[in-house]
Amino acid sequence: MARRGRLAGYSVSVALRRFSPAILLGFSAILLLFSLQKPVSSSAMRVSIMNMVAPVAFAISRPMQVVSDWVNDISGLANMKAENARLVAENKKLRAWYEKALLLQTKNKNLEGLLKVLPAVEHTQLTARVMAENNGLYIRALMLDAGAEKNIQAGQAVMGEEGLLGRILNAGINNSEIILLSDISSRIPAVVEDTTIQAVAAGTNGETLSLAHLPTNTVIEEGARLLTSGRGGMLPEGLLIGTVHKQGDNYIVKTAAHPDQAAYVTVLQPVIAPAPAAIATPASSN
Repeated sequence: MARRGRLAGYSVSVALRRFSPAILLGFSAILLLFSLQKPVSSSAMRVSIMNMVAPVAFAISRPMQVVSDWVNDISGLANMKAENARLVAENKKLRAWYEKALLLQTKNKNLEGLLKVLPAVEHTQLTARVMAENNGLYIRALMLDAGAEKNIQAGQAVMGEEGLLGRILNAGINNSEIILLSDISSRIPAVVEDTTIQAVAAGTNGETLSLAHLPTNTVIEEGARLLTSGRGGMLPEGLLIGTVHKQGDNYIVKTAAHPDQAAYVTVLQPVIAPAPAAIATPASSN
């Protein structure tokens, strides 16, 4: 008896699976014909069905939304963990570089002390206006509207916006004259950046400078920066003169600053430290 019941149930389920597409198709055709015959009633029926189905659909989709949000939160936490690990590793690297920088700074101070290297002279900056340009056959110079009353003295370095222009040649009370790097009498002790190559940047009264006293068979990288060496104490060390370029068998220097574009310049004035006070000694008694 039980076996017959199971067989009957199985036969019904097989029949439903077999004929369910046809049933659904037929039901759809009936609804289509009904909507064509009575559009108003069909619309009302659709609204009613929608009102019944909407809460069920919402109830079914809500758990899925919760699961989706939970998965997103888990993914966000994983990304935050990975980002935190990256930042920790980066911080360790930066800390290592910081420790190396401190060590190099300490070593540098120790070496300076051993070599008795004097600290670099500090400079104040004075801005002055260019009054006139003096470009003759034998001179390349600029006139400034500031002079001795503002502590401008011969030999002080004069900077343009992009590099060294020249140095003070003469200083009047209210004006001064700059001898430019391009002047044929200009000679600036120089060094090629990041090397020990020493030379003298010499003016040519032209657009470029020449390199004098360059060691024989010297090879300089194209476009290398040329800086003041500070030798002789004439100018501060490390001021940008220009870039070095090969021309035939010789090297030339294209200056970084352009006098014809200079409306204002900066004069570097060394800060003179006050002399130490004399120590009074008791008078010896006879």
